[in-house]
Order: sequence, then C-alpha cells, then structure tokens
Amino acid sequence: MIVSRIVAIGLALVVVVSLKAEVLLPASASGWRYFKGSTEATSPDVGAWRQPGFNDGTWLTGSAPFFY
Repeated sequence: MIVSRIVAIGLALVVVVSLKAEVLLPASASGWRYFKGSTEATSPDVGAWRQPGFNDGTWLTGSAPFFY
C-alpha cells in the first residue's frame, strides 16, 4: 500500500515536471550550419565553436528537418 502511494506520487511529480519543460522545435524550412568531417570542427581549441562570436561562415548549410 505504501509502495503504491510512493509510486503514484513519483509519477505525479514526473508529469508536473514534464509539463513545465519547454520544447523548442525548429521550423521545417529553417537553415542550419554544420561541419562535415572526421576531425574536430575547431582545432587546436576544440571548444571554440561553442562561443557566441564564432564565425561559422565556412561551414555547410542545410535545411530542417534532417535525419540520420
């Protein structure tokens, strides 16, 4: 009896938290830039592409949706 109540409370919390989460879906024709290759996108600083001022002008462009 106690276990079923704990499970019910846990499920209720999961539902409440999931309702509060935002889901961002890109528009179907939005453009995306990507780096194609088998090496790091920015070398030797592998995290440079994550910075706000990074210039991705040489990267390829594709349209959403994209699939694997």
